Amino acid sequence: MTQISVTTYFIQGGDDRPWYFSADVLLITLVCCSPLCAVLVLASGKWQSAIAKAIAALYLVALLFICGSLFLGQLESPSSGPARAQETFDAVYHVNGTADSAVLTCTTAQGGIEQRTVEVPWTSTQFDVTRGQYLSLIAVNEGLAGTISCEIRIDTKTWRSSTSDGAFAAASCSGVIGVE
Repeated sequence: MTQISVTTYFIQGGDDRPWYFSADVLLITLVCCSPLCAVLVLASGKWQSAIAKAIAALYLVALLFICGSLFLGQLESPSSGPARAQETFDAVYHVNGTADSAVLTCTTAQGGIEQRTVEVPWTSTQFDVTRGQYLSLIAVNEGLAGTISCEIRIDTKTWRSSTSDGAFAAASCSGVIGVE
């Protein structure tokens, strides 16, 4: 099984809700935009080009945002963030319905993706998740008729649920823990 890991960061918003983004993708974008900005400025021969000014301004704002956030401590990774970013929850996947069996695709506790065929009803073992972690459960009815339902429970409460009806119908539940 191949796993892809992307570092997710959050910034604490003024309304006390965190904003999540991938710093890896943002930094790669900035590195790629830098040569484009220089080419546009050089090709225009002067700073009067509105496009060159706009791209340069966007690049500068993004660069200042990242540098300022890193140096001022506003940008924190979940592994080094405040205590509430490390809060753990108990998660359990459930699949129900009138279908006899289902093909499941779900994220694992380690962030990987797993696929398997199960008999319905089915319940996963309990596993720990943290704020900012992405969870996904997709259940596909293998039969020619019947209903299929998926449910993700966080701390014994239904967090996400979905139901579908019919041959090869799919029910899908997903989201990021702590982001409603």
